Amino acid sequence: MLATRRIVQLGLRTASCLSSRLLSKPLTSEPLVTWHSQSEQSNSLKEAARAFAVVHLAGRQHKITEDDTVAVNKLDVETGAKIRLEKVLLAGTSDLTLIGTPLLSKSLVQVEATVVEQTKSERMLVFKKKRRKNYKRKRGYRQDITVLRINRINLPDNSTQN
Repeated sequence: MLATRRIVQLGLRTASCLSSRLLSKPLTSEPLVTWHSQSEQSNSLKEAARAFAVVHLAGRQHKITEDDTVAVNKLDVETGAKIRLEKVLLAGTSDLTLIGTPLLSKSLVQVEATVVEQTKSERMLVFKKKRRKNYKRKRGYRQDITVLRINRINLPDNSTQN
């Protein structure tokens, strides 16, 4: 319980390490659920009770909240389409933490997003050099990306608290 509380306080900067630990555990259908009491919350957490989720998208993990704009590797969807992100590893608010083993069930947490645009990222430079050999190569490329706007994150109500 202390570890899940600490993850929320750290802002999930160790999200990639988190899934590798979770993948080593046996698969179960029940997610880990932790309810935090009101006395444990600071005033800043009470004001910012935004839901967040860690989702697996296009080979990477992203920490998202509602109304975020996220640039991910290219997805094969049309601009303006609404999609549902189904691979949710972790979700929570200031008083609730759901940890999947390794994923949360699709009926428990729903994350919806809209495709804003299909574009290319900023230019990435690849520079190669071998000293004292007069060998220099400079090459650039632009990665194809999809820009998503997170519409909503649905979590279970506090009414199910024990």
